[in-house]
Amino acid sequence: MRDRTSPLAGLMSLRDPRSGRLGFVPKGPRRARARRTANSVPRNPLRKSLARSDRAPLVVLIASPTAGIRRRWGQGLTGNLAIHEVTGRAVMERDLAALKPAILLLDLALSRLGGVGVVPALQRLSPRTRIILFSGTPREGEGIAALKAGAKGYCEKAIDPVLLGKAVETVQKGEIWVGRSLIPYLLEELASLTLRPLRNAPTRSDLRLERLTPRELEVAFMIGEGASNKEIADRLGITQRTVKAHLTSIFRKLDLSDRVRLALFVSKHSVVAW
Repeated sequence: MRDRTSPLAGLMSLRDPRSGRLGFVPKGPRRARARRTANSVPRNPLRKSLARSDRAPLVVLIASPTAGIRRRWGQGLTGNLAIHEVTGRAVMERDLAALKPAILLLDLALSRLGGVGVVPALQRLSPRTRIILFSGTPREGEGIAALKAGAKGYCEKAIDPVLLGKAVETVQKGEIWVGRSLIPYLLEELASLTLRPLRNAPTRSDLRLERLTPRELEVAFMIGEGASNKEIADRLGITQRTVKAHLTSIFRKLDLSDRVRLALFVSKHSVVAW
């Protein structure tokens, strides 16, 4: 019996979208390839933006001894983030040095932290990490000291998760995040800086701070905040005798004679981080 199958039976029709001409391409596995060739169009302009989702996640380190606080902060963090949580200073310093997170959310109630004076030591472990400090009872003086020490944000610990997300976004852009009540004090600080145009110029005194160890730097900053030896010992988890030993070393390295001059020195030569 004669085969009446059309010679075109194994082909399918396809119209070229550019020329409008009708052509035939094989059916079966080669169909998808042929269709892509015939319907080739300019590169999708959204391809570049869609590819961004393939980027490595932004690492955020949360450091707080309270599970409820860590959970609350975590609720405000959305997007392509890798969130790590720690409950103590030793683990925080280890992860900070190993992970090099983009953002550190630091609860000032962390055991043996030592207050805002710890910021420079933490920045040495991970210079590019932006640090946001959280206090249960925010104070204007502490907030100013935090920014001077190098923190990029200073917030109330019970901050709304939505606001926390905005704070992280703001700091990640290289800006500063503080509460509204702190803004007038920041303006006063800026006004005082404009009256001292050489304030940020490198001087011999500025360089002397580099002689201090991380722990000595913490003690010096706490003296600048007006803390007593007992308060420093309690906050750092050391004895008052050790605090006195640190002060003796600090006085010698900075060529200062007493804690009053040390407090003035720290206040004068702390670099404001904007």
